[in-house]
Amino acid sequence: MPAAEPQKTQIILRLLEGDAERHAIRLQLARGKLSTKVGDLVERFARHHNRRCAPGATVDAASLAAADAEGPLERGVAVGNLLDPTKGEGQTLTIELRRASAALDDDAAPSDDDDDDAATTPRDDPERGFEPCDAYEGSRRGKVFKLGYFGLGYYVDALEKRRLDAECAAAAALESYEASAKYD
Repeated sequence: MPAAEPQKTQIILRLLEGDAERHAIRLQLARGKLSTKVGDLVERFARHHNRRCAPGATVDAASLAAADAEGPLERGVAVGNLLDPTKGEGQTLTIELRRASAALDDDAAPSDDDDDDAATTPRDDPERGFEPCDAYEGSRRGKVFKLGYFGLGYYVDALEKRRLDAECAAAAALESYEASAKYD
């Protein structure tokens, strides 16, 4: 019986102007191609758009800003880093493209009184324990340096976190026991 062919990752690139979709393409990437950079996909989209779909209305790849459901994307990020590692193969990633000037118009400049309420994207959320870093800067307690889901940087070491949580729980239980023994 022949082996099942591995599922490919679907990449949908959508060119938006306002809320309207102007053009879209779907690409399929095999597992070996998940290291493809977002910038390469944007350039491929622009070439396709300019040659086949709208020769009169060209799109400059450098002027397109890319974003996914979690926020803006850097062009140097590998597609594989944008996928959910818990879901395995056959995922679909939608990347929205906007002309850079339109992307800037959509994001109003924050005022000084909005600083406390500024929303962070999940990639920048310190609660996730990810600290982006271009190069190894030495060991950090409770962290491991690796190329993971959010890119290169320091991630929470799951084993170390579980050990620390167990130590904290044990210390709290001991403190509670000592406090109750004091009053008996």
